Amino acid sequence: MIVNCDETIVNSMLPDTSLTFGFRYKGTTKYLTDVENSLPFAVVAGLRKSIQLMKDDTNTGNLLVIFNTEGAAAFFKEPLHNTFGEVLSLNEFSNFKTLNALEDGLCEAKSNEQRIHIIESFLLEKLCDYKQDPLIANAVRVIKEYNGLLKVKDLATNHFISLDAFEKRFRRATGASPKQFCYIVRMNSIIGSLNNRSLAQTAFEADYYDQAHFTKDFKLFTGQTPTEFLKQSAK
Repeated sequence: MIVNCDETIVNSMLPDTSLTFGFRYKGTTKYLTDVENSLPFAVVAGLRKSIQLMKDDTNTGNLLVIFNTEGAAAFFKEPLHNTFGEVLSLNEFSNFKTLNALEDGLCEAKSNEQRIHIIESFLLEKLCDYKQDPLIANAVRVIKEYNGLLKVKDLATNHFISLDAFEKRFRRATGASPKQFCYIVRMNSIIGSLNNRSLAQTAFEADYYDQAHFTKDFKLFTGQTPTEFLKQSAK
């Protein structure tokens, strides 16, 4: 995905089940917390439980690589769970120590097609000797099928594996614990159903029996209460 900004803009990024690489080829991008944190040329944004705010200054361009849920693990020698809730410089990881040539190539490229080709070639060279974990791939499928509404212990039992071993393999493959991953899937399912049901019905069907708890989780995830989110979406 190519994101070009002709004017300063703040992007609100909701949590999802995909780890993302960001490569900035011009301008300045900042990660907003209590302060503005200028980001380096290349970053990895891990899975997270709360909304993420990014500020692109005028005339900024970024190329984003959004992986399938288990796809990013093929490029890392370290377990992915260290990225959870973080936006980290890509060169902090052993497989991405040298990025100067890549940065020069992206900045000098004359078109988006050239930039995409450069990134594709770069990533192909960085593939590790990694095989997808079929047990975790199936667990991810089941979690999504049930909209995150299932117990991790039952998930491990149904896959004939101990809870500790299951959690370790899951974190390695996805960058989140099974519980964290279920939460992200659950909240995205809630957001997808808001326009079709009342808030009370939505909360109940998502196993929330306390409206205050539902509102608290929703605001953490989106930065807004359910009512505020619906009003904003209707604009």
